[in-house]
Amino acid sequence: MPSAPTSSHSHVHAKNPARFLKYGILAWIAGSIALTVFLMKRMEFWVVYAGFLQLLAGLTVYFVALPKNRVKSMIKFWVVDALAIIALMILRWSIPSFFAWMNESLAMLLALLFFCGTGIAVPFYTWLAAYTVKRHCKVSVTAVCTHVETSVRQGGKHSGATVYCPVYEYDYMGVPVCVKGGKRRVSTRTGTKVHMLINPENTRQFLILERFHKDMISSCISGAIFFAMGVFTVWHM
Repeated sequence: MPSAPTSSHSHVHAKNPARFLKYGILAWIAGSIALTVFLMKRMEFWVVYAGFLQLLAGLTVYFVALPKNRVKSMIKFWVVDALAIIALMILRWSIPSFFAWMNESLAMLLALLFFCGTGIAVPFYTWLAAYTVKRHCKVSVTAVCTHVETSVRQGGKHSGATVYCPVYEYDYMGVPVCVKGGKRRVSTRTGTKVHMLINPENTRQFLILERFHKDMISSCISGAIFFAMGVFTVWHM
């Protein structure tokens, strides 16, 4: 975590404050990351707390300050930040038992954030992906699977596996429209009917409701498993 820029940079600040602020922030971030990594290698995991609070404080100062005062506000913050780092180092060697407790609590927090965070993020991402499409897809139609395209995956974990892409057809305002339902490892029967929400302004943008419901259920189950793993891990630590 670098200290505030010295007065030797004042001429740069005066001539080009935006450039000075840009490089000052980059130097601050680079220094913060370097110090955080150095301390974590020495098993000082409590530094994650300090790094998070430091980043939050820096962003707050940057966005709250008026544009004309932003450079001065950030310089003051860098000075305070440097003094806070020195104070933390003094406290670290003065009361080691407190920082040892912070290390232990951080391990619990990271386990909770990883497992429980993943448990929440998985179903939320599934819902968000569908919601972004559903915002534009307002018209309900019934589509029929006319045929299924097959292909073989190249590369990756399932290289050589056969995947299936159903092609659906529906009528919108008397005009037949064909769309591909996306590649899956399970084939769809020809003649299968599905309910879709389509975008009236772009008839090739659609959401298959049945597939969305299945994906939502499976992601909720996966999320619940991850969430339970997080609670179980923290409970037994």
